Amino acid sequence: MKKLPEGPTEEQQKQSAIIVVVEVEGEDGEIATSRLTIADGHKRNALIVHTISKRILDGDIKPGFQTAGLAYGSALLQGIAGPEILDL
Repeated sequence: MKKLPEGPTEEQQKQSAIIVVVEVEGEDGEIATSRLTIADGHKRNALIVHTISKRILDGDIKPGFQTAGLAYGSALLQGIAGPEILDL
């Protein structure tokens, strides 16, 4: 098996962030935009995967295709990742 490339250093991980910008449009045409920032994206992502996996193994699962947001809601990120959510 090939060796995987080195990942980011501990210091680089501490300085990293995941930033997601979301824009939605309501039936009335009103547009809302928010920005989600999660610090230390590598470790938080691993923690999110671990938490979702545990919930699935504990039977907390919906049949069919689901995104994490559809299956577990925004509270999943807020409880694990401590994100900063800014309405723009």
